[in-house]
Amino acid sequence: MRRNLLPGVSVDQIVLVGCGRVGRRIMDDLVRSGASVLVLDENVELIEQLGKQGIKAIAGNALKALPTANLADSKAVVIAIPDVFEAGQIVEQARAANPALRIIARAHTDAEAQHLTSLGASEVVEGASEIARALVQALNGRK
Repeated sequence: MRRNLLPGVSVDQIVLVGCGRVGRRIMDDLVRSGASVLVLDENVELIEQLGKQGIKAIAGNALKALPTANLADSKAVVIAIPDVFEAGQIVEQARAANPALRIIARAHTDAEAQHLTSLGASEVVEGASEIARALVQALNGRK
């Protein structure tokens, strides 16, 4: 059964929560790859700018915007915001909307990663671990 969608919200999209320093890089990569992306961010000016670029976006608090993002038919949610408590609430809400949804979240510490995983995140990327991995790869001459 097809759900009632907001204009521009599609099936099999990737919902990106937060379009700051980290989220913008993710969005750019996803758009370059041709993925269908829906950005949720509180920055109204940014959302208007993205709309002018043809990128689907909803302004406002992610917890309030998630119900309009068609999570039931989305491919994944990527949570790029730095606040682990808000991210945790988003993980719980997204998991409740779609038990099979792939939810990837950002964390700053192992404890935050464990917290987000316990709430239902499919995968959590912890910053220090990824930086260390990239530095070792650079040291070994790999990208």
